[in-house]
Amino acid sequence: MKQSKVSNNFVPERLREARMARGLTITELAKKIGVTRQAVSQYELGHRTPNGEIIRKIYDILEFPYAFYTNPVKTDINNNVLYRSLVNTKRQIRDMMDIRFKWLKKIYLYLENYIEFPEVNLPNIDQEDNYSEQKIENLAKELRDFWGIGLGPIKNLTRLLEKNGFIISRSAINKDIGIDACSEWHLKRPFVYLLSNKDSAVRSRFDLAHELGHIILHTETDIQSLNKSELKKVEKEAYRFASAFLLPEDSFPNEVLTTSLEHLISLKERWLVSIAAIVYRCDELKIFSKDQTLYIRKKLSRKRMRKSEPLDDIIKSENPVLLKQAIEMLIDNNIIKKYNFIDYFNYPIRELENISGLSKGYLNMNKNVINFELKKKAIKDK
Repeated sequence: MKQSKVSNNFVPERLREARMARGLTITELAKKIGVTRQAVSQYELGHRTPNGEIIRKIYDILEFPYAFYTNPVKTDINNNVLYRSLVNTKRQIRDMMDIRFKWLKKIYLYLENYIEFPEVNLPNIDQEDNYSEQKIENLAKELRDFWGIGLGPIKNLTRLLEKNGFIISRSAINKDIGIDACSEWHLKRPFVYLLSNKDSAVRSRFDLAHELGHIILHTETDIQSLNKSELKKVEKEAYRFASAFLLPEDSFPNEVLTTSLEHLISLKERWLVSIAAIVYRCDELKIFSKDQTLYIRKKLSRKRMRKSEPLDDIIKSENPVLLKQAIEMLIDNNIIKKYNFIDYFNYPIRELENISGLSKGYLNMNKNVINFELKKKAIKDK
C-alpha cells in the first residue's frame, strides 16, 4: 500500500527546533520514530520530506502541534548566551536551553508591538577584561546607589529587575540538565532565563543575582570564544558580584554576631540568601576565620543541609510578572485573542504558558463551553 505523504509546506528547520527543545540528538529521535539517523538528518536539511506516518510519530514523540512544522521561520535570532556551569555543560543541553531562550525573545518581540515595556535603567559602566575583587564590590554598591535601594535586604529581586527593564522568564524543564540560569543582552535589553527546577527560592534568587552580575560585567564579552580557564574566571566574577549585591560589605557584616546555626538561619530569613552563600560571604569578607568556615560547613554536611536548608519550604519563590501582565492586559482588553497569540507561535501551549509566566490552563480555548443566559421568566419565578 502506498504511504501517505505530507505537503511541501513542511519546514525542515522546525523539526530540528522541536528535537533540540526536547533535548534529543538526531540518533535518539531516529531510534524513537524507527528510521535511520541519516533519514532524520535529511528531514532536517530539507533533502527529504517525511511521510504522513513518520510525521504522526514525530508529533506523538515531540508533542508539538502539527501547525508548528508548517510555520515558516519568520526571523532567526542568534544567541550569545552565558550559562552557569557552561564548562561542564553538554552541547545537547545548551541547545535545549538555546531554543527556549529564543522563544522568550520572540514572545517579547511579539508583545513589543503592543506594549511599552519599562525602559532599561542601568548605569554606564566601562567593562573590563579583569576585575579586582574590590572593583566588583564597588560596582555592586554603585548599582544599589543608582537604583536607590540602600544597603539593606532586597525584598523582591525579580520585581526590582523587571521595573528596571529586564525581561525575565522562570520555568521548569522536565529533566535535570545541570543548568540553573542563563542571560544575554539582546534587542537593547537584558534577558534572563531561570529554571524553576530548584526547590529553594533563595538559591534561585542568587542565580538571578549571578546573571545580573554577568549583565553588568560581561555583556561585551564574546562568550563563545572563551576557553575553560576564562569561563571559570567569568563565573567567579559573577558570583562575587551576586554576593556583593545581595550582602553588601558596608552593611551585612554588622549583622553577623555569632557562628551559631540558629543565627545563620535568622540571617537567611532576613536577607533571603542561602546559609551556604552567607557562610561563603563571611569567609570572603574575613568575618569568619578559615577554621570557623570549615567547622560550619562540616556541621551543615552532618545535618544534611548542603542541598536542603531550613526555611527552604517556607520562603516563597519570586515569579516574574512582566510578560504575564502584558499578555493578560492585551487579551482582557480584546486587543488580541488567545487563538491569535497561540497560532502566531504554534509552540506547545504549556511551554508558551510556562515561558510567559501564565497560569497553567490560561490559554485553553474552552471550546466546549457554551455561553447562555436565563430567560427573564425564569428569573422572575425565582
